[in-house]
Amino acid sequence: MSELRNFNFLCETPGLRLDRFLAARIPDYSRTALQSFIKDGRVLVDSHEQKSNFKLRGGEKIEVSFPINSWDAASAKDWILHEDQDILVINKPAGIIMHPLSNSWLSNPETILSEKEPSIAGIFYQLRPGIAKAGVERLGIVHRLDRQTSGVLLLAKNQDAEKNLRRQFKEHLLHKTYRAITRGNPRQKRLRVTAPIGHAGMSRNFVATPFGKPAETGFKILKSAPSAALVEAHPLTGRTHQIRAHLAFAGYPVAGDFLFDKENLLPVPPRLMLHAFEITLSHPRTKKETIFRAPLPRDFSDFWKQCLK
Repeated sequence: MSELRNFNFLCETPGLRLDRFLAARIPDYSRTALQSFIKDGRVLVDSHEQKSNFKLRGGEKIEVSFPINSWDAASAKDWILHEDQDILVINKPAGIIMHPLSNSWLSNPETILSEKEPSIAGIFYQLRPGIAKAGVERLGIVHRLDRQTSGVLLLAKNQDAEKNLRRQFKEHLLHKTYRAITRGNPRQKRLRVTAPIGHAGMSRNFVATPFGKPAETGFKILKSAPSAALVEAHPLTGRTHQIRAHLAFAGYPVAGDFLFDKENLLPVPPRLMLHAFEITLSHPRTKKETIFRAPLPRDFSDFWKQCLK
């Protein structure tokens, strides 16, 4: 049976729908997932079940109980795309966090074993204990993918590989390619979005804003559907939520994006339709150009098929 993760909120903003209220406070879960939890009775408003479109008046106590996926080290063996003495390359599934939300694991990695919610760092601490013994920072994690983003992910297995990969990321020597399914169908086959990304006002969300840091992304339309598109994205800078923010800025948000995707549009995506498809790097030891790809997961491909109908 899955572990449960519990949240308690006090509504201080009247007039919001229940699902939108939760989406703003628990951004790691898609709007669709939140709506399913509400429908299943996992969300209580003043101890009563409500519908997703319930309008909050302000002052309500909202209790939430979320199931946590039971990934473990045994199942994670199937995620491995490549491994050698320097790097580990995995196909991260959507829904799993990179590391615990607390910071105690950074100074004492063993505390990661006491965390209730599985994470990439925790699973590979168990599966590849040699990484921790090698003294690699952050248990080998040299870059991140959001919880709801799937795809290719690099981990360093020793300090030399870690330093090399961090330098390649810092100097933009690695090239990452993503696949996304967007709402709307761009007329142009190629787009280049240049817009600063940062926080808007007091919000913690990253959006295109004049007050952000410079960011640039190239997009290529691979396939078109009546009201969606399969898009290839090449981030030329490395800002947080860059692809999501730039596609929304261009008017074609990623399907399933709790922040930018519109309500009540069909088909309904099971999660954020964003996948890290490919990464090109100079191998830390051989210095040869190396490409790793993560095949599209079934939920992504199935949703695209629905878009084509």
